[in-house]
Amino acid sequence: MSLVELLLAIGIVFFIMFASFNIYYLIEMRKTSFAIRQLIARAEENLHPSLAAIRYVFEDIKTITDNAASLSKSLREAAEALTATQNSIRNIYHSYEEKLGVPVRANVSGLKAGIKTGVITLLSSLKDKKEVSS
Repeated sequence: MSLVELLLAIGIVFFIMFASFNIYYLIEMRKTSFAIRQLIARAEENLHPSLAAIRYVFEDIKTITDNAASLSKSLREAAEALTATQNSIRNIYHSYEEKLGVPVRANVSGLKAGIKTGVITLLSSLKDKKEVSS
């Protein structure tokens, strides 16, 4: 075997080893590529329902916040109505106190004095009748 044949044999052996390595590498790359495609497909299948669930949750949160805002507005309006009612009652009471309170108190005081005087007169006349009859 000459040097050229020896180099040719070594070159062929290296080429066969290189080709074998590349074929093995390409087969593994194909398996990896297939596995990645399956992973992406499964992730996509799982992702769509997850996104739909997340969208549903966000819609529920939006509904809840809208309801909370509406409730807050209703409570604010109710508080304002109660405040207005309280002010109206206070104004009516002050009006009563200023306009009607003094005359009514005077009439009630006069009525009390009249009843007291009447009772005293009745008792004294009953006492006088008792003394006369005895």
